[in-house]
Amino acid sequence: MRRYLLIILLFFLAFRYPEAVYAKEVHDSTWYKIKQHNCETFTGALPRSTAQKEGKKKYPPPTGDVSIIIDTQRRTLTVFNDNEPYKTFRVAVGKPETPTPIGNWKIIRKAKDWGDGFGSRFMLLDVTWGLYGIHGTNKPYSIGGEESGGCIRMFNWDVEELYPWIKVGTPVTIVGNPFGRLHRPWKVLVNGDKGTDVVLVQERLKKWGFYQGKCDGIFGWGTEQGLKKFQKVYKLPETGQVDEDDYAALGLK
Repeated sequence: MRRYLLIILLFFLAFRYPEAVYAKEVHDSTWYKIKQHNCETFTGALPRSTAQKEGKKKYPPPTGDVSIIIDTQRRTLTVFNDNEPYKTFRVAVGKPETPTPIGNWKIIRKAKDWGDGFGSRFMLLDVTWGLYGIHGTNKPYSIGGEESGGCIRMFNWDVEELYPWIKVGTPVTIVGNPFGRLHRPWKVLVNGDKGTDVVLVQERLKKWGFYQGKCDGIFGWGTEQGLKKFQKVYKLPETGQVDEDDYAALGLK
């Protein structure tokens, strides 16, 4: 009985506090505004009737400086107007194996009818290790879930409302845990991996003088060699890979 109670408690904690927020420019006051503006937590697919109802709620274009914050845990995209929450949209984010890139980005390109599967609008982010963007979808039932290859999906009617509000250069902050959900095993990073977790490893290695390259989120030869140097100094197995012990030694766990 005690064992089952412990399992239930662990699941509760995992879902109550599932993400460590990582975004260098999201201050506590801004995060509080988001919570007040969008107080409910939503982690499931949005029912069709609710989706249709939400799609009818139209706002006039914001008149101030526009920015976006995307919460990968609550699956929401909040538009800010002069640093105040203006409107929140339901979204789908990346699958655990293809996560949405956490960090501070900006829109670098806008397009209509980008291609099959991307809905009616696409806004490209300046992520260094791949093509990621905010776009519509031909799978509206996926909204509210972890369903994409890393992009942020919106209902087509929502992305069409958002599209004219957004200019090239608009800042987009994506918050969440770059190492995945806390109740999942830590991913072993190897040469060829890409993502925000690689960026954090590169930043830590560079700060301590083991890596001289760009913190671009691409685990290549330079990152591997820097990691081996770090592992040698800290008397860890010189694998050139990042496992739980390496995360801990780097101060990331």
